[in-house]
Amino acid sequence: MSNFLIPFGRGFLEVPYTNNLNVEVIDLPENQEQDETALIAAAFKKLNFEKIAGASSIGVVVSDLSRPIPNEKILKVFWTELKSFDISKNKLCFYIASGLHKPANQQEIELILGSYFSKEFKVVVHDARSSVLQRIGVTSRGTPVQINKEFVKAEVKIVIGSVQPHQIVGYSGGTKSVAIGLGGEEFITSNHSLLTHPACKMGNLNNPARNEIEEVAQMINLNILINVILDRKGKIAFINAFQKVVDTIQANVEFLKEKGLNIKDGVLPIRKVILSGDDVCYITDARIAIDCAAIFLNELEKYKVLDEKITACAGIAMVREKYPFFKTYELSEQLCRQAKSSIPDDVNESRLDWHIVQGEYNNNLNEIRNTMYRTYDEKQLLLRPLIVSVDSDGINHYRNFKKDIQIINSGNIPRNKVKNMLTELKKGQKHTDTYIEIHQLYTLLGSHRIGYKTGFAADKCVLFDAIETMDYYIPLHDGEV
Repeated sequence: MSNFLIPFGRGFLEVPYTNNLNVEVIDLPENQEQDETALIAAAFKKLNFEKIAGASSIGVVVSDLSRPIPNEKILKVFWTELKSFDISKNKLCFYIASGLHKPANQQEIELILGSYFSKEFKVVVHDARSSVLQRIGVTSRGTPVQINKEFVKAEVKIVIGSVQPHQIVGYSGGTKSVAIGLGGEEFITSNHSLLTHPACKMGNLNNPARNEIEEVAQMINLNILINVILDRKGKIAFINAFQKVVDTIQANVEFLKEKGLNIKDGVLPIRKVILSGDDVCYITDARIAIDCAAIFLNELEKYKVLDEKITACAGIAMVREKYPFFKTYELSEQLCRQAKSSIPDDVNESRLDWHIVQGEYNNNLNEIRNTMYRTYDEKQLLLRPLIVSVDSDGINHYRNFKKDIQIINSGNIPRNKVKNMLTELKKGQKHTDTYIEIHQLYTLLGSHRIGYKTGFAADKCVLFDAIETMDYYIPLHDGEV
C-alpha cells in the first residue's frame, strides 16, 4: 500500500491505494501565479490525443452551474491538442450533467462552456426525467442503471469534474458525473436514499452509495476522468449564506421568545445537517423555516460564479417533531424540485416551496396537490413556489406573501373570519368572492393585490398560501426579506 495527500478542510487527507494502481499526483506549484494554462497542459501530457482524435465519436461530460469548474480553460487546452490531428468538430459532443437539477438554458450553457464551445459544438443538456435513456445493467443492490443513450454510444467517454467532500458518496467527482449527472430519476433517487446509512458520510469513500456509483463506471467503461480540486471560493457563498441565517436568528432571539419559541441557554433553534458545496440541509423550528430559507437564498445571490449571480431553490418540509427524518428529507427534496421546475428556461432566479404535513404523508406531492389543493371549479389554491430573488417580480413573489401575512396579523380582521376563508377558497372563486363581500374583507387583499377582488388571479388563489401558513409563521427581521 502507498499513500498520497489531497487538500481537505484546512489540512490534508492521507489516501491509501494499492501498488498495482498507476497513480500520478500533479501538485500545485509553490508559485501560485503560474499560468493556469501551463498547469492544465502539464496534466494532459500523458493523454494520447492521436488515439482520441481517431475515435468515431467523443463524449465529454461537464457539470452544470452548481459546480464552478473552469471548463472553458480546460477545454481550450484539450481542443488545441486535439485539433492538431485534423479532427472534425462533429465528432465531439458536450453533455451537461444536470441530474435532477433544473436543465441549463442557453445562457447558462454559455457560462458553463464558454462562448466558443457552446456555439461551435453539439451540446446535450441531460434531464433525468425526459432524456432518452439506455439501460446498461443492474447494481448489486438491485438498482436498474439507465444512462443518457447518446453518451453511451460515444466511442471515447471523458468526464470533467471536481473533487470535493460530499455528504452521501464521500467525495464528488469521477463517475458521479455520469451515474448521477447523466442518470435516470430512478437510480438517482435510489442512490440518494442511502443518505441515512451510517457509512454514507463526508470523506468516507467506502460506503454503499459510492460503491454503487463505482459499479456504474465498470458498466459504462469511462476512458478519461479529468478532475480538479477547487479552492474555498466555491463553498464560501453557501457557508456565508447559512451564517447569515444564524446571525438573523441570533438577532431575533428575544422577539422569538416572546412569540413562544423555547430557546434556552443560548442554544439557537437551528441545526446544520449538511453544508457541502451546493447541498444544504438544516433543521429549524417550522415557524421560522420559511423566512430562514428566504434569507439564505437572498444572501446567496450576493455572490457570483462566472459573472452570474448564484441562485438556488429551497424545499421546506414542516412536520411533527418525531416525524421520520428520511421522509422529511425526501419531501424537502421533492419541494425543491418543484421550485426548480417552476422557473422559466430563460430566467435565473431563486424560488422556494413548502408543505405542511398534517397526518400521514403518502410520498406523492403531485397527487396531494392535484387533489387537496384544487378548488371545486378546478382552480389552484397555491401560488407557491414563490419567487425570492429581489430583482424579480410577480404575483407569486415572496414579498407579496409577507404583505399578506402582515395584513392577517395586523389585528384589523378577526382571525376566525380569515381562517374560515379556507373552506370558501376550496369551494372556488365565486364562493370566495361572495364570502369576501359579505364579511367586507377587501382590506385582506391589500393594495399589492389590487385587481384581484375575488381572491384569484390567473386561476390561482392569491391568499391561500398566507392563510394556510398563518399559524405556522413567525417573521424574522433582518432588514432585507
